[in-house]
Amino acid sequence: MNPDDLDTAYSLDTDGIWDHMSDPREKEEIASLNVRLATIEKRLSILVPDSELLKRYEVLQDLYSQYKAAEALLDGPDPEEIYT
Repeated sequence: MNPDDLDTAYSLDTDGIWDHMSDPREKEEIASLNVRLATIEKRLSILVPDSELLKRYEVLQDLYSQYKAAEALLDGPDPEEIYT
């Protein structure tokens, strides 16, 4: 392959990246996936609590402590593995 044959004059402009799709259903599917991912990311934000809110509201601190305890139980070793 001749290096001069390579087309290196391209840009990474992602603003119109989906504009050239031939099937409009693909655009809707991508948009739906983006919404779903945004929802998942929003729900996972509990993993990064707001320390100011935890200090201000005792109930949030209690809930967060319960969440961490439940997460530890779920992520811990399987009880069947411990006793075998």
